[in-house]
Amino acid sequence: MGYGTDVRMESAWKFLARHKTKEGKYICDWIRNNKYWKFEKRGFASKWITFYAYLCLKYKEKAH
Repeated sequence: MGYGTDVRMESAWKFLARHKTKEGKYICDWIRNNKYWKFEKRGFASKWITFYAYLCLKYKEKAH
């Protein structure tokens, strides 16, 4: 959306970086209990969160 390098997004990028593992995956730190959605366990790497994190990072780079 063109806001990837905006200074207001800096805390969000830092938050994302803190949740990255050595393997390059991202940790699921919050789960909403819902009978329709089944996510990975809290505190472990999540394939869906990793996918969306890399998608965000990709568009952050395109914003330059």
